[in-house]
Amino acid sequence: MKRTNDLRRQQKSIVLAGLTLFGLVLFVLQLWLFVTTLEESLAGHVKLSWATAFAGVVLVAVDCWMLNGIYKLDRGP
Repeated sequence: MKRTNDLRRQQKSIVLAGLTLFGLVLFVLQLWLFVTTLEESLAGHVKLSWATAFAGVVLVAVDCWMLNGIYKLDRGP
């Protein structure tokens, strides 16, 4: 029984590390989209700034979904 608990803990830590790394990549992508949106707004290209703002909102939703998954992973079965 102890062996299965150790394996389960190891799997959880691997999944948590993967989700954290993916979340970091999404965060950097959000920063890039934010800067792009500001630059395009200042240049007067409003249509492109709306598209990048929408993509940023989608990325926030994905981050919240992943955070919810991490909370569920932490609670356990």
